[in-house]
Amino acid sequence: MTGPATEAGPQALVASLFRHESGRLVAALVRLFGPHNLELAEDVVQEALETALQAWKFHIPDNPSAWLNKVARNRALDVIRHSGIERRYADEFSACWLQNGRSRRPSNNRWPRPVAPKICCA
Repeated sequence: MTGPATEAGPQALVASLFRHESGRLVAALVRLFGPHNLELAEDVVQEALETALQAWKFHIPDNPSAWLNKVARNRALDVIRHSGIERRYADEFSACWLQNGRSRRPSNNRWPRPVAPKICCA
């Protein structure tokens, strides 16, 4: 990609891509992951733009739009996978928590993150 945005540096390029590509990226991710994941799509596009600001300080990719698309899609997949793992082990972890004599949530109202599902009941 050549033009005034790339000649001015990565900050100008990311600003330009935000204006011209962020809506398309969000729409593509919503088509891919469903309308119920609109907030996720917006968040990962924003994260991809932030990542671009850091990564492009040294080298701007040949196709910045494709780079942003790939980074945003991969991040969305990571978030969806992570939430699926949390849901899968939430019931097992809460059963272990109650079995070990803890009848209510901790005072900070957050469950500790399980490292592995079988360790807490060992």
